[in-house]
Amino acid sequence: MPTRAAPGIPAPRRRNGVHLLLPGVLAYLAADVLYAHGNATGWYAPGGVTDGLWLISYTFVVAAAWHPTTVHEPASATTDPLLTGRRVAVLGAASVLAPSVILATGARDVEVVRVAAVASILLFLLILHRMAALVRHIHAQAAVLEEQSRTDPLTGAANRRHLQHELAREFARLERRGGELAVAYLDLDHFKRFNDTHGHTAGDELLRDLVARWQGQLRRVDVLARVGGEEFVAVFPDIDLGSCRMAVERLRLLVPDHETCSAGIAVCHEGDDVDDLVSRADEALYAARAAGRDRTVVHDPATPTPRR
Repeated sequence: MPTRAAPGIPAPRRRNGVHLLLPGVLAYLAADVLYAHGNATGWYAPGGVTDGLWLISYTFVVAAAWHPTTVHEPASATTDPLLTGRRVAVLGAASVLAPSVILATGARDVEVVRVAAVASILLFLLILHRMAALVRHIHAQAAVLEEQSRTDPLTGAANRRHLQHELAREFARLERRGGELAVAYLDLDHFKRFNDTHGHTAGDELLRDLVARWQGQLRRVDVLARVGGEEFVAVFPDIDLGSCRMAVERLRLLVPDHETCSAGIAVCHEGDDVDDLVSRADEALYAARAAGRDRTVVHDPATPTPRR
């Protein structure tokens, strides 16, 4: 039965058949380089070190083919994109090494050898050019996927996952440097009625217009996230309560199509965690709803939370 790593301890990486290909390819490359140099200078003889390296390379290739991990496709693993370009460069340098040796050490009267070496170098360079283009394409796709994983597909605001990441980062900043942090929970009043009256397409357009207007008013350090159908959370780093309330009031005045918005604000206190802060802002939002909607309420610990 396979063992399971203890919590917090990464499971040991199993060597798979692909890893056996690297020494095989390197041995084959070394044999080719030695053969090219030895054949050009006259010292190569069958049965020497060069032939031994070829045999070693064949052994590694066969071992890789017979390895148990080649029976089943291994789980995909992400690689560091910063290293991919370096690996392509290393592969290119290794690819042109053998023909370069042939070109440098070949006899002057052996024009065929020189032509073959130049042709090999050009072929390798063309292959590397194509590989570099593929690497750039993969990096671009990775950037797009990363952006999609952080944003709400309808409005372009941050999603709940990115909100949690930003809040964790802000709390880490507070632990290092101190400062202030406020969170606002915002909810469109009677959004269901708007959808029922105008249709869901109009409702989607309202949300997109709303986020565009709000993002135009927020600072670069602020974060706006959509956490529900018509519910949003805004994170305001380095801001006092009065300034935060003014900022939220500006957002409420920008709601399009004559709709209204309720908001609840909570500020971070010593000893809080992310859940405490967001929960208090949510409680303040429910207080704003209970008070008649279309208003902003700041969380007050002395005020009982309204029944939901």
